[in-house]
Parts: sequence; C-alpha cells; structure tokens
Amino acid sequence: MAPPKPFEVDANTYFEAHEAIRDILFMYYDMDDYRGFGHSLNLGKFDPLVFLNANIVEPGYIFDEGVLVLQEGSAVKILCEISDEFDEQPRLSTQTETRIDELLSAKSMIHLPEAETALRSALLNYEEFNVNLGEVYESYVLKLFRRLAAP
Repeated sequence: MAPPKPFEVDANTYFEAHEAIRDILFMYYDMDDYRGFGHSLNLGKFDPLVFLNANIVEPGYIFDEGVLVLQEGSAVKILCEISDEFDEQPRLSTQTETRIDELLSAKSMIHLPEAETALRSALLNYEEFNVNLGEVYESYVLKLFRRLAAP
C-alpha cells in the first residue's frame, strides 16, 4: 500500500493540521518524561501517513515550522509504533516489516534522514534501531523544544 498523497495545508485543511500539531506536541511532551522513546506513549489520534509529507499550498494558514513539526512528528509516531512492537515481542511482525519496506520503497522519509536511518535499522536489529531512535529524539524532539524556547 503506497502512502497517501501529501497533505496540503490551505484554508480548508489548516484546522486538521493544527489538531495534528497539538497531538504531536503532546506526544513530544510525553516523550520528555522518558528522555526519549518509551513504551505506550500518548501518540494522539492523527494518522502519521497523512502528514508525513505535508506541504503548504496556500500561505498564511501555517508556517514552515508547522509543516516541519507535522513531517517530523509523523515520522516519530511511526517509529514509536515500531518501538512499542519491539517492546512487546522480540521480532517485528510480517505486517510491520511490509509496512517498513513500503515506506522505504516509496522514499517517504527521504527528507527526514535520521528517521529514515532508524526505519532501515528496524529491519536489521533492535539494538541498532534503539541507537538510531536516540538520534531521532535529539534531532526532532529536543531540537524543536530548543527552537521554541529560543528568544
């Protein structure tokens, strides 16, 4: 199954984008308690495949920072779901491996190199995947908190 068409932010869709950003910020806040990826985080209700390649088609309803949060947060949610599965069983299910293969084949995370590296490593082994999750946490979650706190 190919990822859906990129979400386009405009006058008709910005509210949905804002709701997803709210979920992502809460997910990041929950991650802060673990200082990284943890088990059964509050991931929100948004579909990460919808927002993974979001873009602005009508300026004024969301800024570039918001689109970046949508893209990175979508990747983080996908990786959280994979991490949860690893926490519950020693090997990923065939369904999850297929989903990863599809995302990689479609180059869905090519614009998010840390997330793409983590996704690739999930197919290899948990230890490497876990190391790469730390890079994603640093590059996306902590970096966003730093940007938001900057004067």
